[in-house]
Amino acid sequence: MKRIFTKPVFMRASVMLLMTMLTSVGVWAQTTQFPTASGGSGSSEDPYKISSTDDLNKLAADVNSGTTYENVYFELTTDITYSTSGVGETGSNYTPIGGNGKLFKGHFDGKGKTIKGVRIYRDGKSDADTYLGIFGAIECNEEQKSIEVKNLSLKDTKITGSSNCGGIAGGCFGYVTITNCHVAADVTIHTVNGSTSYNHGGVVGFNSAGASVSGCTSAATISIADGITKFYQYGGIAGRNDSFSTIKDCLALKAKVTGSSYVGAIVGMNEGTLTNNCYTRYGVCGVGQFNSKRGSDQVGAQYGRIITGYEAPTVVLPYMLDGRRLSGKPTKNGLYIVNGRKVVVK
Repeated sequence: MKRIFTKPVFMRASVMLLMTMLTSVGVWAQTTQFPTASGGSGSSEDPYKISSTDDLNKLAADVNSGTTYENVYFELTTDITYSTSGVGETGSNYTPIGGNGKLFKGHFDGKGKTIKGVRIYRDGKSDADTYLGIFGAIECNEEQKSIEVKNLSLKDTKITGSSNCGGIAGGCFGYVTITNCHVAADVTIHTVNGSTSYNHGGVVGFNSAGASVSGCTSAATISIADGITKFYQYGGIAGRNDSFSTIKDCLALKAKVTGSSYVGAIVGMNEGTLTNNCYTRYGVCGVGQFNSKRGSDQVGAQYGRIITGYEAPTVVLPYMLDGRRLSGKPTKNGLYIVNGRKVVVK
């Protein structure tokens, strides 16, 4: 009995030791594959530092080779500019982080910095022409509570692809949150695909399976090449907001969005939740509709006008915030209700 008892205990101990070793090796591989001169260890307290195009390109190369960087942390330490010299209208100088079945599962903090000069050109003739953005595809799996890409700005960028294209991310899946990210007016999300194109957005192309876009702005242009007729689910913030997904507290500014169906200033096609989103000076309304090039305003995605400073309107009207009437003009910038309409105080 003694031998029978001790042998399984020894075997269990050995298996547990082996599993621990394998797990340790796996974690080590995930958290140490990104050593650069910029520093960091990949923990939440000491994120990997990204301070150059080389660093960002390495992150893309690793993820596109199969390293997900699950629960690993990254941060920008400076603005990053890609050179557009010699790139041309059909050239590329950047490869998205993830896409084509490769997923980024880490955390990324832009620290208020800007990425600019990005050029991505795909002609829509292969699967590689989908899921394009700074991040191609981001996923939070069931074991993770949440992951976040935040505090990042994008300027002087043109992304051309067939489907699921966005300034910050082509696609977000699971409990991924895109927070406080801003896409400037000199950013274009474009397609030259002659057959079908869908899910293009200023911030995110396809927001799916519980993902959230929060506190973001976009003035990007969502455009198509001449002669294309089948393009749909185009939106100023997101192309498509899927079931259980959320867009909240976002602002779409003066951008141009075109499409043949499901075209909206905030979102092209919505099956999820929209909360407190506002758009200004669009040729389309807040949310896209089937076979409509204009869409309609809905609760959570409505037209607003910009008040620069605090001079307008000239007639004194009550400002409302979260159902409360303010005693005077706002003391900080943001979205308010004035005379029953949303306004943006800048």
